[in-house]
Amino acid sequence: MLGLIGGLLYWALGSGDEPSESDDSAMEPLQRRYARGEIDEAEFQRRRERLVKNQENGSVETPFFRCVFD
Repeated sequence: MLGLIGGLLYWALGSGDEPSESDDSAMEPLQRRYARGEIDEAEFQRRRERLVKNQENGSVETPFFRCVFD
């Protein structure tokens, strides 16, 4: 029982080594738009670099709407 509780706490709090789900969630729509041909490679790279830069800077602003609707 104690192991189950410990496992649930570990899962709920995250391991800290993995990127958070929100970091990946902004990249997914960008990748889908590129795959569907809605944006070209140059635009994909420009927006991807902006997302990576925001993640590295610890930006609290979500880049989702900028990368999808720019």
